[in-house]
Amino acid sequence: NIMADEMYDVQKNVGYWIRRNYMNFTKIHNNKLAKYDITISQIGVLVELWIEDGQTQKQIADKMAIMPSTLTGLLDNLASKKFITKREDKSDARIKRIFLTKQGKKFREPSNDVIKEMDSIITADLSEEEKQMIVFWLKKIYQNLIKQDS
Repeated sequence: NIMADEMYDVQKNVGYWIRRNYMNFTKIHNNKLAKYDITISQIGVLVELWIEDGQTQKQIADKMAIMPSTLTGLLDNLASKKFITKREDKSDARIKRIFLTKQGKKFREPSNDVIKEMDSIITADLSEEEKQMIVFWLKKIYQNLIKQDS
């Protein structure tokens, strides 16, 4: 019989708090995006295209660290909402390239407004120095994860 004080305290675990924050962040962000009939996952695809338009499905899936089948669903949704269009690669018809439509390009501004709102929500009680430290530590955690994944 393990005594309670000998049990591992999951609430002292960094991953536990990253996951809890991620889940709450995603829920609130999706609620704020609902008026645009779009989700944070779909925005993730648009962000990749705002950075570099005309990427292949494989490039986007790799950068988002999601399964190609998951991306297919996101792309189908974005295409039906007229945010993106799929075109055959000029040199290889088997490859599909994803391009923003005029509507997809225009949505960057409202999306950025929601992102700024979310940032002000999650950093409401933090000093500028504390914000910079959190970004610093989260980047370090990200680098640790990337090292494991390669």
